Amino acid sequence: MNILHGFWAAEHRRRGQPTGRGHPRDFRECANGRARQRDIVTNIGSLSEAIGETNKAATSVLTASTDLTSTAETLSREVDKFFRNLRAGPVDRHDDGAVQGRAAAG
Repeated sequence: MNILHGFWAAEHRRRGQPTGRGHPRDFRECANGRARQRDIVTNIGSLSEAIGETNKAATSVLTASTDLTSTAETLSREVDKFFRNLRAGPVDRHDDGAVQGRAAAG
């Protein structure tokens, strides 16, 4: 009970109220205040965990987005290459698939 009384007295000094012996109700209020303080500390810990998990998820999303962008760029280049080769026709292709200029028609 001395700890609660000390907490209660400190709280009353902080508020500028007299620190004489109060009613038992004051001790209960102090105990409730300590319980609320513990709840706040617990909530801050939970919030900190949630922030860490959100950070991990955001990092994963960023990595996936970067990979997807890279894949889309590669696909775009390959589609462009495919259509260039398609327009060039089979006569203008070498064995390696490279497109060459059209031979002069004679």
